[in-house]
Amino acid sequence: MKPRPEAFDYALKLLALRDRTRKEITGRLEKKKYSPEDILAALEKLEEYGYVNDEKFARSYAKSRMASGRALRLARLELIKKGIARELADRVSIGLKQTFAEEFKAAQALVRRKMPRNIRGDNTAARLAGLLARRGYSWDVVSKILKAAGQVSDEEIT
Repeated sequence: MKPRPEAFDYALKLLALRDRTRKEITGRLEKKKYSPEDILAALEKLEEYGYVNDEKFARSYAKSRMASGRALRLARLELIKKGIARELADRVSIGLKQTFAEEFKAAQALVRRKMPRNIRGDNTAARLAGLLARRGYSWDVVSKILKAAGQVSDEEIT
Protein backbone atom coordinates (compact mmCIF):
# COMPACT_ATOMS: atom_id res chain seq x y z
CA MET A 1 0.00 0.00 0.00
CA LYS A 2 1.41 3.37 -0.97
CA PRO A 3 0.66 6.30 1.34
CA ARG A 4 -0.37 9.70 0.12
CA PRO A 5 2.92 11.53 -0.25
CA GLU A 6 1.72 14.31 2.05
CA ALA A 7 1.24 11.95 5.02
CA PHE A 8 4.64 10.36 4.57
CA ASP A 9 6.32 13.74 4.00
CA TYR A 10 4.72 15.24 7.08
CA ALA A 11 5.84 12.26 9.16
CA LEU A 12 9.39 12.73 7.86
CA LYS A 13 9.30 16.38 8.88
CA LEU A 14 8.26 15.33 12.38
CA LEU A 15 11.10 12.82 12.55
CA ALA A 16 13.61 15.40 11.33
CA LEU A 17 13.00 17.35 14.54
CA ARG A 18 13.42 14.37 16.90
CA ASP A 19 12.75 10.64 17.16
CA ARG A 20 9.15 9.76 17.85
CA THR A 21 7.13 6.68 18.73
CA ARG A 22 4.59 5.10 16.42
CA LYS A 23 1.83 6.42 18.65
CA GLU A 24 3.16 9.99 18.54
CA ILE A 25 3.36 9.97 14.74
CA THR A 26 -0.08 8.41 14.47
CA GLY A 27 -1.53 11.08 16.75
CA ARG A 28 0.05 13.93 14.81
CA LEU A 29 -1.13 12.51 11.46
CA GLU A 30 -4.65 12.02 12.83
CA LYS A 31 -4.62 15.66 13.97
CA LYS A 32 -3.88 16.66 10.36
CA LYS A 33 -6.95 14.63 9.28
CA TYR A 34 -5.12 11.99 7.24
CA SER A 35 -7.11 8.82 6.63
CA PRO A 36 -6.32 5.70 8.70
CA GLU A 37 -5.14 3.97 5.49
CA ASP A 38 -2.69 6.78 4.72
CA ILE A 39 -1.41 6.77 8.29
CA LEU A 40 -0.88 3.01 8.29
CA ALA A 41 0.86 3.11 4.92
CA ALA A 42 3.12 5.97 6.01
CA LEU A 43 4.06 4.16 9.23
CA GLU A 44 4.81 0.93 7.36
CA LYS A 45 7.05 2.79 4.93
CA LEU A 46 8.82 4.62 7.79
CA GLU A 47 9.44 1.32 9.58
CA GLU A 48 10.64 -0.29 6.35
CA TYR A 49 13.24 2.48 5.99
CA GLY A 50 14.14 2.15 9.69
CA TYR A 51 13.02 5.67 10.59
CA VAL A 52 10.54 4.55 13.23
CA ASN A 53 11.68 1.99 15.76
CA ASP A 54 9.96 2.02 19.14
CA GLU A 55 12.60 -0.19 20.76
CA LYS A 56 15.47 2.07 19.67
CA PHE A 57 13.46 5.11 20.77
CA ALA A 58 12.71 3.57 24.18
CA ARG A 59 16.36 2.74 24.88
CA SER A 60 17.57 6.16 23.81
CA TYR A 61 14.85 8.01 25.70
CA ALA A 62 15.39 6.07 28.94
CA LYS A 63 19.17 6.61 28.81
CA SER A 64 18.64 10.31 28.17
CA ARG A 65 16.20 10.70 31.05
CA MET A 66 18.50 8.83 33.43
CA ALA A 67 21.43 11.01 32.36
CA SER A 68 19.40 14.10 33.27
CA GLY A 69 18.77 12.87 36.82
CA ARG A 70 15.58 10.85 36.52
CA ALA A 71 15.27 7.42 38.05
CA LEU A 72 14.71 4.45 35.78
CA ARG A 73 11.23 3.97 37.31
CA LEU A 74 10.14 7.41 36.12
CA ALA A 75 11.69 6.91 32.67
CA ARG A 76 9.72 3.65 32.32
CA LEU A 77 6.46 5.40 33.21
CA GLU A 78 7.19 8.21 30.75
CA LEU A 79 7.80 5.64 27.99
CA ILE A 80 4.43 4.04 28.61
CA LYS A 81 2.80 7.48 28.56
CA LYS A 82 4.46 8.16 25.17
CA GLY A 83 2.83 5.04 23.73
CA ILE A 84 5.55 2.44 24.16
CA ALA A 85 4.07 -0.98 24.92
CA ARG A 86 4.34 -1.95 28.59
CA GLU A 87 6.26 -5.13 27.69
CA LEU A 88 8.81 -3.15 25.70
CA ALA A 89 9.18 -0.56 28.48
CA ASP A 90 9.74 -3.41 30.96
CA ARG A 91 12.33 -5.02 28.67
CA VAL A 92 14.20 -1.73 28.29
CA SER A 93 14.06 -1.17 32.06
CA ILE A 94 15.52 -4.59 32.72
CA GLY A 95 18.30 -3.91 30.21
CA LEU A 96 19.20 -0.61 31.90
CA LYS A 97 18.65 -1.79 35.49
CA GLN A 98 20.70 0.07 38.05
CA THR A 99 22.06 -1.34 41.27
CA PHE A 100 21.08 0.41 44.47
CA ALA A 101 24.57 1.93 44.66
CA GLU A 102 24.30 3.33 41.12
CA GLU A 103 20.86 4.78 41.83
CA PHE A 104 22.15 6.29 45.09
CA LYS A 105 25.11 7.90 43.27
CA ALA A 106 22.79 9.35 40.63
CA ALA A 107 20.52 10.75 43.36
CA GLN A 108 23.51 12.26 45.18
CA ALA A 109 24.68 13.93 41.97
CA LEU A 110 21.20 15.33 41.41
CA VAL A 111 21.04 16.74 44.94
CA ARG A 112 24.50 18.33 44.57
CA ARG A 113 23.43 19.90 41.27
CA LYS A 114 20.00 21.15 42.33
CA MET A 115 20.19 22.08 46.01
CA PRO A 116 22.06 25.11 47.33
CA ARG A 117 25.10 24.24 49.44
CA ASN A 118 24.44 26.08 52.65
CA ILE A 119 20.72 25.56 52.90
CA ARG A 120 19.61 24.71 56.39
CA GLY A 121 16.10 25.12 57.59
CA ASP A 122 12.97 23.44 58.74
CA ASN A 123 11.87 22.38 55.28
CA THR A 124 15.21 21.20 53.86
CA ALA A 125 14.42 17.50 54.34
CA ALA A 126 11.01 17.96 52.73
CA ARG A 127 12.57 19.80 49.78
CA LEU A 128 15.18 17.09 49.27
CA ALA A 129 12.60 14.32 49.56
CA GLY A 130 10.27 16.12 47.15
CA LEU A 131 13.01 16.67 44.59
CA LEU A 132 14.00 13.00 44.62
CA ALA A 133 10.43 11.70 44.67
CA ARG A 134 9.47 13.84 41.66
CA ARG A 135 12.42 12.36 39.80
CA GLY A 136 11.19 8.82 40.53
CA TYR A 137 13.65 7.67 43.19
CA SER A 138 12.53 4.99 45.62
CA TRP A 139 11.96 5.74 49.29
CA ASP A 140 15.02 3.61 50.16
CA VAL A 141 17.23 5.93 48.13
CA VAL A 142 15.49 9.08 49.41
CA SER A 143 15.86 8.05 53.05
CA LYS A 144 19.53 7.17 52.60
CA ILE A 145 20.18 10.56 50.95
CA LEU A 146 18.41 12.34 53.82
CA LYS A 147 20.50 10.44 56.37
CA ALA A 148 23.72 11.14 54.47
CA ALA A 149 22.85 14.84 54.27
CA GLY A 150 22.26 14.86 58.02
CA GLN A 151 18.68 16.01 57.56
CA VAL A 152 17.01 13.21 59.52
CA SER A 153 17.93 10.55 62.02
CA ASP A 154 17.23 6.83 61.77
CA GLU A 155 14.28 7.18 64.18
CA GLU A 156 12.64 9.83 61.99
CA ILE A 157 12.89 7.65 58.86
CA THR A 158 11.06 4.63 60.25
